[in-house]
Amino acid sequence: GFIGHNGRGKSTIMKAIAARSIPIPDAIDIYFLDGEYEATDTKTALQAVFEVQDEVNDLEEQAEKLNNDMGEFGDDEEKLNSIQQQLEMVYEKLDALDVETAEARASQILFGLGFTTKMQHQKTREFSGGWRMRIALARALFLKPEFLLLDEPTNHLDMEAVLWLEDYLSNWDKILFFVCHSQDFMNNVCTNIVRLDPTYRKLRYYSGNYDMYVQTRKDQDMVQIRQYEAEQRDIAEIQDFIARFGHGTVKMVRQAQAREKLLQKKLEAGLTEKPEEIKMWDWSFPDAGQLPVPVLAIEKLS
Repeated sequence: GFIGHNGRGKSTIMKAIAARSIPIPDAIDIYFLDGEYEATDTKTALQAVFEVQDEVNDLEEQAEKLNNDMGEFGDDEEKLNSIQQQLEMVYEKLDALDVETAEARASQILFGLGFTTKMQHQKTREFSGGWRMRIALARALFLKPEFLLLDEPTNHLDMEAVLWLEDYLSNWDKILFFVCHSQDFMNNVCTNIVRLDPTYRKLRYYSGNYDMYVQTRKDQDMVQIRQYEAEQRDIAEIQDFIARFGHGTVKMVRQAQAREKLLQKKLEAGLTEKPEEIKMWDWSFPDAGQLPVPVLAIEKLS
C-alpha cells in the first residue's frame, strides 16, 4: 500500500515506476491502471476483458526470442540461468491466460465488480466513465501481471464491489502496489506500507498492514522525537557555552574551542531529523435544529 498527503506526488511516482524510470528487471511485466476502458461499439464489456490474443502473441514472441538467446549464450551458465528463469515466467503467463477458460474467468471478475449477465454483453460505449473504469480494472485483474499498479481502485465502486475487490486482492500472489483511502481495505489487503514523507522527500517503508504501520510509526516517532530533543538540548548548551566563554580567559577560550570542535563533529555526523507532525483534525457538525418540511422538493423532473 502506498500512502501520503494528497497532491504530493504519489501518482507521479507510480507513473515513474510504470515507465521504468526506476530500475526494474525486464522480465517483470508492469501493468498500470490509469484510465477507463475506451468507449466503442465493437466490443462488449466481456470481450474487452477476456480478449488476450495480442498478449498471447507477444508472449509467444518473447518465448521464441529467449529460446534463440539460449543458443547464443550456450557457454555462459549465469546468462543461461537468467534466460531460463525468464522463459519459465513467460510460459507461466501463457498458462494463466488459458484461452479456453478466459471467457468464464473474465465473466466471474466482472460479476464481482457489479456487472450482471446482461451488462456484460453490452457494448462499452453504453457505459458511463465510472463503469468503463470498472471494465479497465477487471481487465487488469484478468491479465494478472507480475507487477500491478492501481491508483485508487475503489473510487468508482459501490460497497458490494469494494468488498469483493478487497477479498480478491487479499489472495493476490503477485506484486501489488496501490493507493487507497480506505483503512479497512488496506488492513485486509496490504502486507507492507510505503509512506511518502513530504517533509524530507523520502519513501519510508513499514512491514504489515495499515494498523501495524500506525503503531510502528507511533513507536518510531516517539523514540525519534526524544533523540531529536536531546540532541537539540546538547547543541543549545554547547552554543551557549561558546557564546559565554569564547572571549574569556585563555583556559575558558580553549574549552570553548574544544566545544566548538565537538559541535562541528556532531553536525558533520548528521543529526536526528524531527519526525513529520501528524495533524489531527477535529470535525464538528452543529445541530441544525428543527428543519421545515419539505427540506427538498423536486417536481416534474425528466
